[in-house]
Amino acid sequence: MTPSTAQRPQMSAEDFEELARRAPHNVELEFINGRLYVKGDRISVEDFEELAQRAPEGVKLELIDGKLEVKPLPDQRHRGIVMWLLRLFVQLRPELALSGAEPQDRRVSQGARLRGRSAGAARPLHCPGG
Repeated sequence: MTPSTAQRPQMSAEDFEELARRAPHNVELEFINGRLYVKGDRISVEDFEELAQRAPEGVKLELIDGKLEVKPLPDQRHRGIVMWLLRLFVQLRPELALSGAEPQDRRVSQGARLRGRSAGAARPLHCPGG
């Protein structure tokens, strides 16, 4: 039986030390039982954006309801599902091709703007830049 997400460590101690070293001066991080916490329990959108930009390679952060979370990296199972879906979509819509997407602004519920990167976009083959 695989451990639940709540039981699984979010990141390694080495990655935490690197993240804590790079954190903005007003953000205090804690690492308890393999889980990442912010002292004071909440982090502002501005501090989150700065921390996420400074995060070590392989550490992906999310801000959910004001709380900092570490997003797990895709595993083999995830990649297999993506490839399966890709094959299905190509069969259903052969006129579309996948291309890398540019960073895009995303809005959060408080109206703040966050920079995000989409994994890709489906565009018609004849579309410029596609």
